[in-house]
Amino acid sequence: MSGAFAGADRLRALVDRAFDDATRGARVGSAEHLLLADFLACVKGAGPAAAPQGWRNDGTAGSAAALGVRAHTLDQDDIHWMAGIHPGSVVWPVVLALGAESSVDGEQVAASARAGYNCMAGLAALLGPTHARSWHATATCGAVGAAAAAAVLLGLGDEQRLWACGHAVAVAGGVGQAIVERSGTAAFHRAACAVTGIQAARLAQANVRSSRNVLDGERGVLALFHVEPTNVSDAQAVATLPTTSVRLYPVNGFAQAAVALAADLRQRARADATSLLVEVSDFVATATTGVPGGAWWDLRHAVAAAWSTGDPFDLEPTADSVACRDHVRIVAGTVGRGTTRVTAKTPRGDLVAQADSPPGLLLSDPRLAPELDHKWNRLAGALHVRELADLFLSRGPRRPDLLQLLESPTT
Repeated sequence: MSGAFAGADRLRALVDRAFDDATRGARVGSAEHLLLADFLACVKGAGPAAAPQGWRNDGTAGSAAALGVRAHTLDQDDIHWMAGIHPGSVVWPVVLALGAESSVDGEQVAASARAGYNCMAGLAALLGPTHARSWHATATCGAVGAAAAAAVLLGLGDEQRLWACGHAVAVAGGVGQAIVERSGTAAFHRAACAVTGIQAARLAQANVRSSRNVLDGERGVLALFHVEPTNVSDAQAVATLPTTSVRLYPVNGFAQAAVALAADLRQRARADATSLLVEVSDFVATATTGVPGGAWWDLRHAVAAAWSTGDPFDLEPTADSVACRDHVRIVAGTVGRGTTRVTAKTPRGDLVAQADSPPGLLLSDPRLAPELDHKWNRLAGALHVRELADLFLSRGPRRPDLLQLLESPTT
């Protein structure tokens, strides 16, 4: 089927396009390597204590759940800014846990990840940005991504893949209050999606059909979420991995550009700042007050810390950064949603720096490699996670690999 999604064919079109891109040719690209390594760094950095020990007794589903929670524990898992979702902490747990059970090869690992990322982004595009203002989009879109990934690993046929995704969409949900409160429920949403996706694919493998109009029916997802059906172009449902971003610095995603700019200005400045002016969108200003969430979600603190140290990776509160915070002023609405501008006022004059997109947005940017190495070294060791990603994308994950990942302490 060509053209835009329409009517009762929306789910089939979403799934077909996602799988066509995921399975076209036997290839493992640089995006898969980078995003898998980043996922592994987040999991290893959180450590085994971040997930309930009892989940070890729950087999493949328990392993996937543990990986999902650990991937988000440090709040540095990847993000697809356009879709407003965090696909890696949902999809990779399924890929590794179910892949270890099925003894798949590296090409299947890559195809599985692509299908999962694509389906998550495709559903997010259908639901649109208005949906994400009330619901946790990673959760509402995560189960179908997990089901798509599992469908590849289980070798499901075309109709079975559709049923797997249909079963998963039928339980789409994720209360947005978890985001408002910055609570651990946001991590549990990832675990729940991973487990749901695995079981939905297993049910489809047993030839249990899903509802046909689960998206478009009078009691389908679009109706229940009060989403006005829209046409979604082909481009919004495919090739999601290369357009997914990594979060480099130890602070919330909305503050990534601000800390990079503040640290850069500090390196350029020849005098202390009398004030730091941070211009962001209304949305970002509202989301980064630090109430709730503390320093991690406090934009003023993040900028003050980056200015104090000159290092966007060194943002722990200090006496200097606490004092500097009083000189940071947030101005909302003077720039677009994706833009951040920082002005350092000094006795020698003003210094200004602006970013129109967050760092880590372009995975192909050669300047990203040293920044990622810095992040990964802090969390788990860059060489270690690169080698582990290479292993999983060559011969595939195996049960001993998974057990070591789940049980080894933070490095």
